[in-house]
Amino acid sequence: MYRLYFDTCILNDTYPLLQVEQGGSVCDRDVKTPIFRWAAEYVALYHLLDLNDQWELEFGTSETTLQEISRFRATGTPAREKESFLDDIASTLFENFLEKFKAESKPISPQLLQRVRSLLGHEADSMQICQAIQGGWEFFITTDFSTILVHQSALEELVFKTHGYQGMLWPQGAWEPVVERPGIKARSPLQFLEQDLSLPLPLLLRTLYGSWIDHDEFLAQTAKTLLALLKHES
Repeated sequence: MYRLYFDTCILNDTYPLLQVEQGGSVCDRDVKTPIFRWAAEYVALYHLLDLNDQWELEFGTSETTLQEISRFRATGTPAREKESFLDDIASTLFENFLEKFKAESKPISPQLLQRVRSLLGHEADSMQICQAIQGGWEFFITTDFSTILVHQSALEELVFKTHGYQGMLWPQGAWEPVVERPGIKARSPLQFLEQDLSLPLPLLLRTLYGSWIDHDEFLAQTAKTLLALLKHES
């Protein structure tokens, strides 16, 4: 089983995929542009969500994601629908986070937070990374290339030390042995699919839809489908 932490970017990216299924619409800012550049990521994310049972994928997120979504201010019907969707999916994923990893739901290690902050700088991103690492998630799935995925190697090589205090059990207040904890593998949906599941997107598409499927045409059609969702704002 692979344990995948979804950040706020991924939840945002999931919304237009749902609207495609339901025949709905989205606002301009809800679809990444230029769409032809992002089509492969949308296709990869769709199949991660659709085939999660077959590939034994476990999804989760953290309280930081919930806090970010709670600051979303909806104006107009499409935005309110999106807000409701994000709130529902984030709450479900957070419940899964707590259910699966109760033993790890403890305060963030100051040492860990300091090291991640030194890499990312951005406070909310740093907190999400730390919560994912401390929660025991193997992969941090995001489409934030500029501030998170650019640091993939450093986050994966990150090692920090933790220890526990046994004063409640041992009157002498002995410390537990120091344990080294690994960092986390930050991936985009497409990177996870191709690098970690070893499934190149063209191969996956041919396997699922037939050997005659043309990879570039499939992506172009996906891009057109997502563009067709757009409800331009005045």
